[in-house]
Amino acid sequence: MMIATVILAAGESRRMGSLKQMLAWGQDTVLGKTISTFQEAITGPVFVVVGYEGSRIKRQLADRKVMWVDNPSYQKGMSSSIVAGIKALPAEVEGILLALADLPLLQSDTVKKVADTFLSSKHRLIVPVFQGRTGHPVLIAKEFFPELLKLQGDVGAKQIIRENEEQVFFLNVNDPGIYLDIDEPHTYAKLRATKGESADAGFN
Repeated sequence: MMIATVILAAGESRRMGSLKQMLAWGQDTVLGKTISTFQEAITGPVFVVVGYEGSRIKRQLADRKVMWVDNPSYQKGMSSSIVAGIKALPAEVEGILLALADLPLLQSDTVKKVADTFLSSKHRLIVPVFQGRTGHPVLIAKEFFPELLKLQGDVGAKQIIRENEEQVFFLNVNDPGIYLDIDEPHTYAKLRATKGESADAGFN
């Protein structure tokens, strides 16, 4: 049973003030680290949806074995990237791990746990939870793809989760990285400090 990963990396990072996907993270970038986390966890294909500065992102991460998906409608919001990602999937995909581009602290063991839960159970919507707080990646089975294709505006998987709450399995994980994303300079600095790196090393 094939599980694909869809990483949403098309946004403009307006609150960040710079392209957060390409900020430094150790010897990698934020997006590069996120990609590696998923590739370490599962063997299925990884689709990365890009829009704003898409050419730059693809050029700088040209060595990554991923499927790049261009979303020229990225300004219409997150839903447009989800739709682009779903349309790019091969027919044999039975479920996707949907994730944001800026989850550098997410653990590969967590991704594997979400995927394994899908493969070994009848759960069709799986949301990881750490200390009562939900995060990514969200596992969405193929039968919900038509609903994802109908999304509009700046909404993500939360709408699907909300509309199908009775079918959602909330999976407890020991990983705050499921929700520690980067939206503003101070959160980037804080996460780098957590990792033991200079707080301003990524701003060049």
